[in-house]
Amino acid sequence: MLGDTPALELKDLQRTPRTLADYRGKVLILNFWATWCEPCIEEMPSLQKLRERLSGKINVVGVNLGEGDTRIEKFMAKTGATFPVLLDRDGDAKIAWRVMSRRRRLCWTQWQGAFLLCRASRFRRSAIEAKIKH
Repeated sequence: MLGDTPALELKDLQRTPRTLADYRGKVLILNFWATWCEPCIEEMPSLQKLRERLSGKINVVGVNLGEGDTRIEKFMAKTGATFPVLLDRDGDAKIAWRVMSRRRRLCWTQWQGAFLLCRASRFRRSAIEAKIKH
């Protein structure tokens, strides 16, 4: 998916509409996830640590794939993750970002002076830290 960045227009848990422009100026890490996804459960603490370690340089934003608010909130509390969560209720963002495609890799796209990461494979904090520091 190197090249054109798909649109992203979703509401957060407070029902506030969000777009990519809301996160302009820093590296944006989009993490598409669900509470039933084993790799997602494993990587939440690493995403939170990355957010804390690179505070001021990055935005970490989770995109939940079609689950209810209560389930999401319990999951976030259990994993200790405090980053914003956007709600992909109808699956349109999942399709636009090709999250469940066969091409399972990290994708970096230049966007408004920062890199945008869309993740469709297991997250590796060290690889992302190295990429951002350069």
